[in-house]
Amino acid sequence: MTKSINLKNSDLPSGYKSHLSEMKGKDRSWHFDPSLKDKSAIKLKDIIICKELQDFLLEYCETIPVEIGTSAREGDLKNYKTNTLIGNKLDHVFHGYTEHNSQMSYERLSRENSNPLLKDVIDQTKLKNASIGLIKVSPGHVIPWHYDSYVFYKKTNNVEEENNVERHIVFPFPWHWGHIYQIGNNVISNWKKGESYTWPVFRYHLAVNAGVKDFYLLAITGLRNDS
Repeated sequence: MTKSINLKNSDLPSGYKSHLSEMKGKDRSWHFDPSLKDKSAIKLKDIIICKELQDFLLEYCETIPVEIGTSAREGDLKNYKTNTLIGNKLDHVFHGYTEHNSQMSYERLSRENSNPLLKDVIDQTKLKNASIGLIKVSPGHVIPWHYDSYVFYKKTNNVEEENNVERHIVFPFPWHWGHIYQIGNNVISNWKKGESYTWPVFRYHLAVNAGVKDFYLLAITGLRNDS
């Protein structure tokens, strides 16, 4: 098994320029200007969340291994220019994040391997060939500014184009102090249980837990009905 390493500033390639700066030149669909208003966060129909699902998440997420936002597999660094996952992780280090503030519990499940409670959430999104991610961010941790390239989903489902893939974020619990989700320039807080959002492909986003309780998210990824 390939060993994972926690990246530090000394691991940044010589003369490293942030992946974010490269994306500013490549992605013409967004302005990359924090001073401008935008409509990156696309509000979707609320998802029905039952108490049984909440209880399941509270228990099950305690068993999910922790992922570190600044860790990478040994040997992957040499591919950082073509591997967007590594590009994002190097950017986290470049912008000051460490193994001590970028942890989350995360597990990805196919619909076939999901229980009926999770299957119901997947089905409510109307996405095709969808999978679901269970995420828990503890107080003091963040999912840093990044964009999704859907590498795992595309590989698993033989999908070539990111433009055909969509991710929906669902808040399974009501908002609590210090829980923040940001998509582009849109900062989301004070949500109600079951609120759901998506965003344009390659749009940067983040999650922050500066509060006093664990922050739970459901991330459903699949193909849009028009794809």
